[in-house]
Amino acid sequence: MSNKAFIGLGSNEGNPFQNIEKSIKILKTDGTLNLITTSSIYLSKPIGYENQPDFMNAVCCVKSELSPLLILKKLLSIENFLGRKRTFKNAPRCIDLDLLMYENIQQKIDGPPSLILPHPEIHKRAFVLLPLVEIQPDCIIPGLGKAMDFIKNCKEQEIYLTKKKFSL
Repeated sequence: MSNKAFIGLGSNEGNPFQNIEKSIKILKTDGTLNLITTSSIYLSKPIGYENQPDFMNAVCCVKSELSPLLILKKLLSIENFLGRKRTFKNAPRCIDLDLLMYENIQQKIDGPPSLILPHPEIHKRAFVLLPLVEIQPDCIIPGLGKAMDFIKNCKEQEIYLTKKKFSL
């Protein structure tokens, strides 16, 4: 049985568009993930550590028989393959892949790596909410409610829809 999962993609080092595009191509050709759809690309200001370039962000939806922990391990291996270095919290990065939601699961999964579903910051980030609602307007964040309802709480966050699209 395939389960629906949402993955957040972000990049602000090197060529962010190409970094996200490479990640999507890897996800698409993986064989254990069925890429359903990908949002447009959004440009956003960094949150946390602000002395860095703006981010390009997108969200994609996949279906898979893999467990949430196995999907997370796959995402971390893609990050490593593409050269992600974890120097400090909220540091600039060539690629960031986050498992945002997996079906209706609400739980902390002990790892390694550990995982909290849904992603604990999902309802606080315009760069996640806008692309998520773009690809699934009726999206419900497990345990929290409609994703659309949280967008109004992010109005101080600068985010722009770009004209760039991924060719799938």
